Amino acid sequence: MRNADDKETIFSLRRLKDVLDQGTRPLVLWIGAGASRWMNYPSWKELTLHLRRDFFHVGGFDNPRVLKLIDKEDFPSAFELCK
Repeated sequence: MRNADDKETIFSLRRLKDVLDQGTRPLVLWIGAGASRWMNYPSWKELTLHLRRDFFHVGGFDNPRVLKLIDKEDFPSAFELCK
């Protein structure tokens, strides 16, 4: 978590601005704490399991690895393997 008292906050915000200014990488926001669960949207785990099902039959897809990542709740790494 970043806050105004954290010395890394200014550095992190400047680095984020530089990356956005370069336009070479997309910005992805991860919002947690159940922000959308009250609307019956899927949890990160449910979403990742659904995405995995879409890629399950793609040649070379490492399903056991993705399932292990999901079990560890490493959703960004699991999404990376589904791209």
